Amino acid sequence: MIRRERVSTNEFIRVIARLKALGGWHRDNEVAQALGITPENLAAQKRLNTLPLEKIVVLCRRRKWSLDPVFEGVFEEAA
Repeated sequence: MIRRERVSTNEFIRVIARLKALGGWHRDNEVAQALGITPENLAAQKRLNTLPLEKIVVLCRRRKWSLDPVFEGVFEEAA
């Protein structure tokens, strides 16, 4: 089972935009393919405000990307 983390819609959009920038992609379906999920699955996760954390971590490790720029500001707790 894939771990999903609830985030705000804006945070979801920011993380996907960062993945697009790192991968040189322009469309969500390109990100979905890189993550190994269907575009429909990614769209459903966007509606539910969930991120496929394990898939994102695997993608970043495979491409030797740091997780810091991908998740910057996403999981910070309010002090």
